[in-house]
Amino acid sequence: MGNGSGVARSTPEGAPTRPGEVRVGVVTVAITRAPARFAPSVESCEVQYRITGTATAAQLEVRDRGGTLLARIAGIPFATGANTYTWDGRTNQGTARFATPHDSALALKIVTTPAAESAPRAVAIEVHSIEVADGRTGDNPERMLRPESGSDRDPRVELTATVKLKRSNNTGVVTQVAIGVDWVYEADAANCPRNKGGKDDTSRHFEAVSGFAMTGGNSYAANPTNTSGQSRVKFVASEVAGDKFRLVARVLQTPGTRTSAVLATQRGRTYEVWRQFTYSNFFQIPSGVSLATISTEANVQTVFTPAFTKFNRGAGAVRDVTNASLTGEYLAPLAAPRASELPAASRLKFTSDGEDTRTVTVRGKVRSTNAGGEVTGTSDDSETITLRGTTPATGTKYFQKLDRVTVSASNPARALNMEPADGPHAGNADHVMNITMFLGRGTSVPLDLVFEDESAVQTKAQAWVDRNWRGINSAVDSLRSATSSGYCMVGGRYLHPKHASGRTTRTTFYAGYSNITITAVSTDSSGTLLTAHPDAPWPVAFLGWASRNLIIILQGGASGQAQDVVRHEVAHASDHHPFGTGSGSSGASDHCAQTRCLMAQIEGRGQLCTTGTDHSRKRMMGWQLP
Repeated sequence: MGNGSGVARSTPEGAPTRPGEVRVGVVTVAITRAPARFAPSVESCEVQYRITGTATAAQLEVRDRGGTLLARIAGIPFATGANTYTWDGRTNQGTARFATPHDSALALKIVTTPAAESAPRAVAIEVHSIEVADGRTGDNPERMLRPESGSDRDPRVELTATVKLKRSNNTGVVTQVAIGVDWVYEADAANCPRNKGGKDDTSRHFEAVSGFAMTGGNSYAANPTNTSGQSRVKFVASEVAGDKFRLVARVLQTPGTRTSAVLATQRGRTYEVWRQFTYSNFFQIPSGVSLATISTEANVQTVFTPAFTKFNRGAGAVRDVTNASLTGEYLAPLAAPRASELPAASRLKFTSDGEDTRTVTVRGKVRSTNAGGEVTGTSDDSETITLRGTTPATGTKYFQKLDRVTVSASNPARALNMEPADGPHAGNADHVMNITMFLGRGTSVPLDLVFEDESAVQTKAQAWVDRNWRGINSAVDSLRSATSSGYCMVGGRYLHPKHASGRTTRTTFYAGYSNITITAVSTDSSGTLLTAHPDAPWPVAFLGWASRNLIIILQGGASGQAQDVVRHEVAHASDHHPFGTGSGSSGASDHCAQTRCLMAQIEGRGQLCTTGTDHSRKRMMGWQLP
């Protein structure tokens, strides 16, 4: 509490009677005691003063630090001698309010009638502290999670600044005084710039909270505290993951003048923007790779944490595929070639030019059939046919290729002809030949004879492969119907018997044509078409197979590869800036050109890359890179 005698003043014609006092007439007044500071609305300002002489009235005048009159309170005690008046801190000039720290220091003066006034006494209203809170608890309260959907997806956090004033005893207290709070943010230097998707001081960063009128909105916000001592605003961060912002609440000497003196300041927590997405549709084929194990949040999150992105596995975890036709080891069965897709094959017919009962044995690739007459492939086989002289002798086996013909004995007197019993075939003549010419002095001749040109057979084989792929696509469509229309992942085993790693997937339908090739899958990592003999296992350059947002995670490959496929495909479903145009003849988008990046088009492994403008990590975060 301040003590000391005031300075008494009377009318200007007076003369000094003692040091510090002017006496004119008979009235003088001096403030003898007032608090150094007080907190309006919680405590009052008690002013003690002394009047000498006979006064007929007295009033208290309060001016702010600039001299503007805030309050003139008439009718205060004016008895000769000691007096006390307790001011509640309210103003009555202009809008009635409590005096604020922005007015401080106040100048208090007692004015009497007849005219006399005390020397002004300084009384302060001071900010004790500011507390900044956001009401967040639990793990990672500093994370600002970007909404997963909606037209406006900038993450927001509501902040409350509680301002306390100093009591006369220097402790802090919440008051009803309207104290202007100035909100600003400190952006991390590594934040994404505006031209790449981030924000700057010209961007909207603040929004008003209901019940708290606000000015500003871009680089700052300002509003007064309410009767509970609180100021509230909503901070609007950028939508780029990894951007960091620290919020600062300040009380300025002059509200709205950001260059004025800072009376108090308090920094809140530093916030970190995170993106998030939920992948809900996981399905399991019983014999397939276990998505329940490899799609856990712990297993998938490890590659997204450096990109400040949170993966949520949706409720219900992994569900079983319920369509019984889609729950086997293979998603689609092997469809055998149709007659139009098989190489030509024929029985053999032998004719001699005279009486002849020798036998002829033919070796080669012979069609195999099942009990229903369906062709199941070819096998190395032979057939012995007894000649009937000039009457044609026809075998019963269908040969795709002839490797050797052997006659039981040499007979130079006879000419022996061989021809296909089932007619000529595309691209070839009748294949009628005098095999005696080939036998020469011996009884056996090696042959390399087929009944159809390679080019024609290759076209047939490709048609067979394409039809099997259509079967795979049909099975995938059925799987789509059995699962979900959104992003969907299925833990499977094999797409097709021809893709069964380590299994007996070789067929013998085209065994007589060792040089033909078919295209089995679009591209590999080098952009070269993957080809194979149609009877060989068909090459497959992936463990994850996608069709209209349906991802089938397949068994096989190196340890951990299926895990990488899950992470890769989950990343496609995240909210990100496109990873790039990838590689390969298809020109597929949303793949990184860096072959060692998780988001490489073929065999993406490991982590999101941080290379140049490819930088898949920043693209995941939302950076708009070229």
